[in-house]
Amino acid sequence: MNKSQNIYDYLVEYIKDHKPGDKLPSENSLSRELNISRNTIRSAIFSLSEKGYIKTKHGSGSYITNPKIKSQKKYILISADKDRTLGLFGYAHRTIMNKINEYLKAKNYNPYIYLIDDENKNKLPFDINDIAGYFALPENKFNYDLLKKAKIPRVNVGDYVTYNYPAVIMNYQKYFFLLEELVQKYNLKNIVVLTLVDHIKENYPHTFTSYAINRYYEKKYYLRSVSPSPDMKSSNYVLEHAIGINTCPFVPETFIFLDDTIFKGAIEVFKHSDRLKHSKIITHSNEDIEFPDNVCRISFNLDEVAQKSSELMISLLNKEPLIEYILPINPYLINEEALK
Repeated sequence: MNKSQNIYDYLVEYIKDHKPGDKLPSENSLSRELNISRNTIRSAIFSLSEKGYIKTKHGSGSYITNPKIKSQKKYILISADKDRTLGLFGYAHRTIMNKINEYLKAKNYNPYIYLIDDENKNKLPFDINDIAGYFALPENKFNYDLLKKAKIPRVNVGDYVTYNYPAVIMNYQKYFFLLEELVQKYNLKNIVVLTLVDHIKENYPHTFTSYAINRYYEKKYYLRSVSPSPDMKSSNYVLEHAIGINTCPFVPETFIFLDDTIFKGAIEVFKHSDRLKHSKIITHSNEDIEFPDNVCRISFNLDEVAQKSSELMISLLNKEPLIEYILPINPYLINEEALK
């Protein structure tokens, strides 16, 4: 049995399968069998005794008094800002939410996906007493004070943390250092970096150029900021307006996409254009699409993010008092074959 499985639920199922007067296994035997501390087991037995399902006799053990236990479990909310789950950018969030949902169901928990918008942002779908845990994906402020006051375990799943809650961090900043390593390792040259206009304000390109290009070999570098357009699937639009190939001061050899939207729009052009199909391409994308052979994809391992998030929540549900900590992981999948 997994260490993080809820011992209370385990004993509930044991009681339901037996009759009044049957004896529960001893704390020592349960501790050995389940590899869980005696304190955790003792706490669960005390809770069952308080609810009248068992009776503990000093020096003898615990005996079942009422096997008719209500099996309804509290909900674990998987919460996300609805706007952040839409379109291409929301692919990772939707995937993680669904995988957390599947993982918790397989562990016999009761997950509930809850999308937040302007109408329900200050509400919860259930009474606070019916909520056992709360995922905030991506990390958000919704219901923060209410959950904290009720001491409900909360796990943030995202790229940054602003509260003292446990979190599984998808650190987008590491993406730039991975780019730096690839630029060095494969001696990439004549680089065109493509980003959205809005991301210029967020300093993404500056971070990349500072750490990945200008520090090494004085590589030729060309930054191109792009506004999203329905014309992205047009070869001419991609070549002249998105990539700006005719105004680029050198012949591009490497393209780095700092934005999924641009890459998705241009992918067919890169597959078929004689001028581009032999280029080296690096993209950060979690989208479930077919990638050309010349694309090096750097993406989050969404299965790992969901599993680590779920395991963290389950561990919190079995700890008293709530322990607050951060669990950093390295959820990256890198395909370097395209750069060789």
